[in-house]
Amino acid sequence: MSEGVALMAAGGCQAAGLHALAAAGVEDGMAWPLERLAEQFDPAIAAPSFQSGSVMKFVREQYGVQPLRLLWQEGLAGFSAATGVSPEALEGAWSSHVGSFESVRLADDDVRSRGCESTPRA
Repeated sequence: MSEGVALMAAGGCQAAGLHALAAAGVEDGMAWPLERLAEQFDPAIAAPSFQSGSVMKFVREQYGVQPLRLLWQEGLAGFSAATGVSPEALEGAWSSHVGSFESVRLADDDVRSRGCESTPRA
């Protein structure tokens, strides 16, 4: 989830918002289960990085800073204990939320070569 916190702080990638980027992964059936996002993954693979950032942003928007901190520091168990929200319920609520955004797709190669600068894509 550390990569997600970093992307949440950045606000998005190449002028696209995190929820719109994550929506593409959901639409394409590429969303990872939250338990898997909590594991270490290659941040060069764009989809789980965007999803992780979007989940963290969603938690901050819906539950506040303290639950976000618990999710980051203690994982899903700490978040669930504090909020009473199961990982499955969180995943469902997040998926529904990002489904309301128009999806934006960035190629992994483009992200690796250009990074996530905040300037709009040409």
